[in-house]
Amino acid sequence: MDRSGSLKKSLRTAGEVLRRGCHLLIFPEGTRSPSGEISEFKATAGYLAITHGVDVLPVYLGGTYGAMPKGSLLPKRGKLRVVIGPPLSIASLRARGSGLAKGEAYRAATAAMEEAVRALRDGRSRPVSESVSESESVSVSESESVSESQEPTAPKRSRRKLADEDRS
Repeated sequence: MDRSGSLKKSLRTAGEVLRRGCHLLIFPEGTRSPSGEISEFKATAGYLAITHGVDVLPVYLGGTYGAMPKGSLLPKRGKLRVVIGPPLSIASLRARGSGLAKGEAYRAATAAMEEAVRALRDGRSRPVSESVSESESVSVSESESVSESQEPTAPKRSRRKLADEDRS
């Protein structure tokens, strides 16, 4: 989201990206934490998922505060911890807000996303009932996460798909 511009314009732009079928990376806290702790997620994350009918892939990023605390202009060398969780299906996000007013439904979906990221931080994964079925997803374990000393790795199915795209 462009913090210096219009929120409506930023949401329209994000929505257009999702309508085109592209992936969208957002940082739902809205800004870097002043303490390094996870801050409350903004309801715009739930708004985007519910409005555009997309699953959400929760990702925990650890060590970012030490690498680039709020107020710093350049990152410092350091180790990061990246943990990718199982996707939260749009069906489970909509179920969290079932019977609620739109704004409350967006907040409920956002709360589910925040719970998922906090669970990843704590070494727990999400319950299968709140995830996309195994046949629809490829999970990435923490051992496959990116660290300072290793290159990112993708699950084999994704690497194969990327290789096929490179040939075309």
